[in-house]
Amino acid sequence: MNHTNTKTTKIASVVMLIIGVLLVAAGILMHISNAVKIEKSQKTIAVISEIKAEQKVKRGKPRINLTAYADFEYNDIEYKHYKIGYHDPSMYEGKEIEIYVYESPNGNIEVITESGNILMLVIFSVIGIICFNTGIAEFIVRNKSKQNPQAIK
Repeated sequence: MNHTNTKTTKIASVVMLIIGVLLVAAGILMHISNAVKIEKSQKTIAVISEIKAEQKVKRGKPRINLTAYADFEYNDIEYKHYKIGYHDPSMYEGKEIEIYVYESPNGNIEVITESGNILMLVIFSVIGIICFNTGIAEFIVRNKSKQNPQAIK
């Protein structure tokens, strides 16, 4: 391996390490932020009113995005067809789900589900750990090849 490839590989490894740490940190911070909001929220039952499927093309491949809408009551106000920021395969129209309604200081409401909050933590953490491990693996391979150049070919 020539010097330029080694330097490029070292930079790529450091970038992967940084991306991994940032993704895990972002997942944890979002989870904590939502957990704090859940503590300050009102728990209520919502009924899934619609699951809307939208077909989009991403990188030349068709994808279907599912968005869940729900009806619920909060502070004696009925909310109809409110878009919730989470969908899972167990949801269907008419299903009752537990939601947390968080009202921000400016009066806007946000709907949070515990499962959606955990899912975001898991997704960010898994991708972050994969990136981090990819970066670490390169450092380990490089150190082993320096110690025993014949071992790695």
